[in-house]
Amino acid sequence: MDEIFLGKKDKFLTVVSNLETREPLWMGKERKRETLDRFFAEALPPRLRRAVKAVCGDMWEPFRLSLKVHLPRARLIYDKCHVLKHANAAVDETRRAEFFRKGADSGAGARQAVALAHPVGESGPGPAADP
Repeated sequence: MDEIFLGKKDKFLTVVSNLETREPLWMGKERKRETLDRFFAEALPPRLRRAVKAVCGDMWEPFRLSLKVHLPRARLIYDKCHVLKHANAAVDETRRAEFFRKGADSGAGARQAVALAHPVGESGPGPAADP
């Protein structure tokens, strides 16, 4: 399950897909708990819910609450893109806090400033490539 951003006017579309076939099963307007509740009411009756073993989704709390009610036995697996986003934010915050804890005027300040400006995996300014 995931959402698609449509723009300022319509905002979001919630999409529920089959994890094995990757086929979309259902779509609903908005990104709310009520939207996912409607999926369960319209498209997944209780007898079919018992067969669901796992659900992949983001860390959106309203969706998690809906899943807890409708699929209490299913394992919720967080989408790796969202997990990595949170992990990267935590690393960046730790890096910033360490920089300010040591102080920008320490001998390694310039080196740390470069590390803050260009986290691991991101390219920064470097020598120009030869033509």
